[in-house]
Amino acid sequence: FENNFATENGGAIYISTAKLTVTNSKFIKNSVENSKSSGHGGAIWIYKGSSKISKSTFKSNTALSKVLKDHKKATKYQFGGGAVYYNEGYDHTLTECTFTGNKASNHGGAVYAHKPKSVSIKKCTFDKNKVSYEDGGAITFNGKKLVIDGSKFTNNLAYEDGGVMDVLSLTKEKTKITITNTIFKGNTAYKGAGCIWMGVKTDFTLKNNQFINNK
Repeated sequence: FENNFATENGGAIYISTAKLTVTNSKFIKNSVENSKSSGHGGAIWIYKGSSKISKSTFKSNTALSKVLKDHKKATKYQFGGGAVYYNEGYDHTLTECTFTGNKASNHGGAVYAHKPKSVSIKKCTFDKNKVSYEDGGAITFNGKKLVIDGSKFTNNLAYEDGGVMDVLSLTKEKTKITITNTIFKGNTAYKGAGCIWMGVKTDFTLKNNQFINNK
């Protein structure tokens, strides 16, 4: 899937209340871009469904606002999930996937998970993903359960908080995060948390991870 475009959600794929399975696929330079107040999922947008994505590549996908030019006005616009956007729904898995150079204006340079039941990320690589105006250089998570294992996050960037990930920073929802055997290297946030920004009711477990030169 290459160079596909949407003005609302899902540059390449839009799924509603269904199960999506993707294997051995490439999503390159797909985009959502408009002058309205919101747009999500540069490559994939999934609404109230579930998904399994494995052994796939997401490169240079974008979810960008045409009119947002000033950081002070960022909250008026919401563009998230440069590559993938989960909107509510059930269980989602990412296995052996690579996310490189994806970009969103507001949240989740690569992935934005908005109120799913669970997301599992295993043996994935996130490199050089970016959020231009707000939080979560690679991932923004607003759901019940997130598990990350055996993955690598390098050189991701957020303008505000969470160079790698923003978790419920503006809400009081209860969520459980478990991260194991994962490397965080060279990630940056211009405001707070070079790697991970946590919400106030996060049950957070870390085991056997490496944090190297984040800032």
